[in-house]
Amino acid sequence: NLFILSVSFSPPQRPALGLSLTQRPFAPLLSLPSVMKSLWSLTVLVALLSSCALAHICLLYPEQRGGADISEPGSPSCFIPSAPCGKKPAEAPKVTLYAGTTFNVLLQQNLNHYNPGWPGFIDVAWAVGTNQTEDNQFTVVAQIPDYWPHLQASQTNFSIPISVPNFSCPHCTLRVRYHPNKPEEPIFHNCADVEIVYSNAPQQGGKIIAAARNGPRNQAYTTQGLVSIDQSTGSLLPLPSSPSLLVRSSSPSLSSSSSSPASSLTQGLTGSYGGRMYYVGGTDKESLSNRAPSTLFGLDPTTGTVVSAVSIQAPPSLRQWTSLTATPTLASAFIVTGIFPVNGDYVFQPFFLFLNGSTSPAAPASLVQDTFVNVFWADFSPCANQFYLLSGDENSLETLDVMLFVFDLGQNKTTQVMVDNSKYTVTTLQVVGCQLYSVSPGLLNQTAQWSVVTISPSGAVAPVFSLGAPGFYTHYYGGGVYGQIPSSSSPAFYHIFQRANDNSFQLGLISLSSSSFYPTDLNLQLNSFVSLSAVTYIQ
Repeated sequence: NLFILSVSFSPPQRPALGLSLTQRPFAPLLSLPSVMKSLWSLTVLVALLSSCALAHICLLYPEQRGGADISEPGSPSCFIPSAPCGKKPAEAPKVTLYAGTTFNVLLQQNLNHYNPGWPGFIDVAWAVGTNQTEDNQFTVVAQIPDYWPHLQASQTNFSIPISVPNFSCPHCTLRVRYHPNKPEEPIFHNCADVEIVYSNAPQQGGKIIAAARNGPRNQAYTTQGLVSIDQSTGSLLPLPSSPSLLVRSSSPSLSSSSSSPASSLTQGLTGSYGGRMYYVGGTDKESLSNRAPSTLFGLDPTTGTVVSAVSIQAPPSLRQWTSLTATPTLASAFIVTGIFPVNGDYVFQPFFLFLNGSTSPAAPASLVQDTFVNVFWADFSPCANQFYLLSGDENSLETLDVMLFVFDLGQNKTTQVMVDNSKYTVTTLQVVGCQLYSVSPGLLNQTAQWSVVTISPSGAVAPVFSLGAPGFYTHYYGGGVYGQIPSSSSPAFYHIFQRANDNSFQLGLISLSSSSFYPTDLNLQLNSFVSLSAVTYIQ
């Protein structure tokens, strides 16, 4: 494992626990014929190989001065040995950064020269203005050890979270540097021009809590703890008394006889009520045997301490619980959806869930479903006294067909409609006031252009405003944040987006009153090594 040493203007961050890398497949520099046709060809080859014997580094985002060409290993644009910026003239700032926040710097080690006896390092540094002439005029804000891919031309990308200085700067210089620690090689540099401004994002109060784990997202079962996400800086702060949580991702890897004390945590079964975080969970044995979780846990969102744990009175024939949703205007704390088998198919039925663990039906069950069984999201509208459930068709492989189930608690009836996905695909719901909102990247077979959209009870989808430039974010559909921000003069909600250039993540505050979008990068350690789940806003 490699470890991050972070140095910033704020207190140092804790070291990372591992490293995940994205690598570009090696492409040969030249494809030579089986027989050299001339001494000139051999001379060209030798010259190219000689130039590639030295290490290279390119700054991709923000883009370095003069641009970066990483189409091949050994690119001249990545070979800048002159400190501090290779004598390249300054350019107009290409990226605006927000003071005091996290920002993920993307760079490529275009050629690797790891020194096994004395490994070098890569660092990121800042300087005010553009007239620097020496490296010592920069302040280092992040440093990582050199990585050993064994293949020199591996072209390894690094996404490095840094703390942006907490001041305004109309024109600052960001420098990356690769020090290979080899006597025969220089130190390699590149610089980019940026501006730093103060964010005008409205303060929402409350807390954002998430389950965080180190390691790959495809690991079947992992234990993890709870963290709070700083809404302004994007940094993560572990809750000191967080319980040990067992998260299920794919096929089982623990035996059913495991005696682990961890409780299971499932996407969609977290919520907030009365300033506390709640989640429906159970023992690892329940999770491994596909039994419905049987306990409602309440936690202090400041410390992570479990303050309550009550048994849930499950109705007969229940297969699973899903979509825990707060109901602030009702006597019950939550509505939770039960999934019940019917001759090989399923029905959905919402239940009131009280803090003492008792349950009672909230509305009639849905019609029997055979394919629309992939529950995506749910929310409650106090204005309409309706509970909404969004569920996808498991046979809809690329079009993301979804159905909206409307459970009317006042009229005690249930309806369902297809959501129009001819222009926008959706997997989340946010009730703000009396309106259903979502965010959409458009269609899967098109360049992602995220937008805020409205969904009507009839299934019609209409755009409201765009979020970011086309192609800046991926089609990542897993960024929903559970829990509602209390309605006020500035209605808003949160969503997490994935940057396309390095697959890092941003927490976005979406203001509906001003049609504005305020993203901040999340500090998930080097190359987003930490993954988050069950992200929940606590009022």
